[in-house]
Amino acid sequence: MDIAGVNHHDSGEDESESQLFHLFPEIWEDIIVPKLPPTDFQSFINSCPKWRGMFKDIIAGRLLPLVLEILSKHWTVSKESLLAWRRVNRGGKSAIDKILEEFLAPKKYFNDLCTEHHEWWPNVVDENQPLRKAIERLKRCHAYKNPYEVQKFMHFAKTTGGGNLVLPKYAALSFLNFPWENGRNLNTIQFDFLAQFGGGLSSVSFRLDQATWSLLLTALFHLRNLKVLQLWGSMNLNPAQTPPKMVDAYQKFQLTSLELLDVEDLVEENIFRDDPERDGVFAVILRHCGPQLTRLICSDRLFENPKNAEALSTAGIRFVKLNGIDEKLLARLSSLEELHLENELLDRLDDFLPAINKFSSTLTHFQLSVPLGYHEYLWRSEAPDSWYPKMTHFSAYIYHSNLCWFWPFLQKKMINLTQLNLHESVFIGQRVNVEKLSKGFEMCPRLQKILVFWNVGNRENPMAGRMEMYRDGKIKRHTYKRLPLFSNN
Repeated sequence: MDIAGVNHHDSGEDESESQLFHLFPEIWEDIIVPKLPPTDFQSFINSCPKWRGMFKDIIAGRLLPLVLEILSKHWTVSKESLLAWRRVNRGGKSAIDKILEEFLAPKKYFNDLCTEHHEWWPNVVDENQPLRKAIERLKRCHAYKNPYEVQKFMHFAKTTGGGNLVLPKYAALSFLNFPWENGRNLNTIQFDFLAQFGGGLSSVSFRLDQATWSLLLTALFHLRNLKVLQLWGSMNLNPAQTPPKMVDAYQKFQLTSLELLDVEDLVEENIFRDDPERDGVFAVILRHCGPQLTRLICSDRLFENPKNAEALSTAGIRFVKLNGIDEKLLARLSSLEELHLENELLDRLDDFLPAINKFSSTLTHFQLSVPLGYHEYLWRSEAPDSWYPKMTHFSAYIYHSNLCWFWPFLQKKMINLTQLNLHESVFIGQRVNVEKLSKGFEMCPRLQKILVFWNVGNRENPMAGRMEMYRDGKIKRHTYKRLPLFSNN
């Protein structure tokens, strides 16, 4: 039906038009309009005043998804307003749910840790971003520091939901440890929780200070929809304490949905040094991470055990944060889109350059958290002839911008750079020279924005902030405070 062609001047056609409006209102209201996307509905009602009048009572609700992005940035946005918009109609519910899911997505986890330098951590209070505050109140994150908090939630679930309460999709669980008290195993509470609610968890952080391999594998068995897994803490385990039959018994678990694995903060070295004659539990976990694993956060110690290197499927990995330079890992990776190198003790540029030049044709974002000095090797003519045609984002320490290699490196190697992120190092303080940074727009013709973060990675300083510089000369400054993180004990 040609809706736009309904409005005619001929009287006979006006009569047909009137019949069209009034003969089948239920068809329009119940069948046609509900199936129109918001953009099509907008075009539909704008084609004729009569259409707008006919559907005036539902216009606001139907067009809500088109203006949600604008509304969500208003200073009055709150948890209550988000919930109200979610109840308007199916389109509003879908749009709000998408916002909530994005804040627990693997991409958000990776960007928070790398690109944004912890700017969106729960303990950061930013009055300039009201949506963030509202999301934090709605975000389905459950942080349990001890089994008694889990027990309290289980009691709540039993009394309010008849034992059938189910956590919504994309819920997150953090700081779940495996405690013992006075020789008494308290893990039964944890596993009762995971058995009932594990299917609804998409993000889990396990502290492994008192875990055993069997306890960890038992927990993972219940997390069939897991997208983000963080393992941290220390494990003083002797490989002999993990019988082969125990490992074999739990090889049936599947991490088929896992997209991000964060093992950077596993601090006990022997966790990576299992029996070289067979797979340890960590290798078992890696073997169950398939091509859907796209983001890896680890230290160079991860592959000290060749079994772990062999077990990791690198086919789908596109985003890596690597603490250290691990030649075994970098040799197995290909087609990286984002690479974050972090090494406070790097002293050989021969290791550094091949690490990024290998991915020069695919990298779109490179983050360099390495204390390089006044080296010209990065850009002088005899350096490897590699440039980065897809590189649009580059992140580095702010003091790098004062070194002689920095701007020529960006100018010669990253001709398509659009955004530059500069972080104040936690061990080197620098004042921001706005005039000097502004010259970067002259040297990099496609550069549109320079972001400067200060004290964001420094948890001891209660204040942090961000400065935004734009090609047109505009400058915006944001300051926010950091609350103490709750105890992990």
